Amino acid sequence: MSAPVTPPGEWRAVGRERPDVAGRVRRCVAVAEAVRALLVGTSVTVDAAELTVHDAVLRAPRPVQDRIPLTMGTANSTLLRWAGGHADVVGLTGFGRTLADGHQHEARWRADQIEAQLACVAAGAAGRTDPPALEALVQTVVATPDAAPTA
Repeated sequence: MSAPVTPPGEWRAVGRERPDVAGRVRRCVAVAEAVRALLVGTSVTVDAAELTVHDAVLRAPRPVQDRIPLTMGTANSTLLRWAGGHADVVGLTGFGRTLADGHQHEARWRADQIEAQLACVAAGAAGRTDPPALEALVQTVVATPDAAPTA
């Protein structure tokens, strides 16, 4: 699960306005917590600005293992701390602020930026006996009519 990077136009297409960063972070945490509860068989009710669910229960299909590991991919400091405290795997995405087009992001892959992200995970994981595994998602997507020169 990663912090939603849904462009504003996609939010409007379903009749909603895209929340600010803090609102998207709260929604991501609310959804992650609700899904975790559903996967262990708990009935879930959430009535918040970020998420509304009433008496949701996962009946089928049932997971094939007792506990489904949670992977959280993000570069947001609040989500990195939350993931450090709750996720089994934390994926560093290297995403910076969303640029004006609503699709592209600044990259955060300099050594100091990676160290800052890892420090957030470590702060969230403080007190855990089994800290989360770490991974990184490094990608570039380029829309082009001529793929060979771009590759």
